[in-house]
Amino acid sequence: MLDKLTCADVLPALNQVWRLTDSEGTAVELVLIQAAERPQAYAVGISRRMPFFMAFRGPRWPEIPQGLYILEHEAVGKLDQVLVTPLHMPYMANQTDVRHYQIGFA
Repeated sequence: MLDKLTCADVLPALNQVWRLTDSEGTAVELVLIQAAERPQAYAVGISRRMPFFMAFRGPRWPEIPQGLYILEHEAVGKLDQVLVTPLHMPYMANQTDVRHYQIGFA
């Protein structure tokens, strides 16, 4: 499913809760706050789809380290082995009760 997923597939789930699960089965709920295509990253003849990213807001604790996770949404489905990266957003530094994360798809 990951290789066919597009930005259009996830946009209906904007501002909705997604479940992120680590390899030990610990789950955290995140909210999708942004999804956008990255046309500047598109490589003709290499990319099978338009690259895009998803940005999420999650709880301050537990802090989620960069790594591979399972991401699930009731309408989109289950996405295995997604690389989650902490996202530092200086303009949101006053939001001390949340953390932000990003997942990119090429």
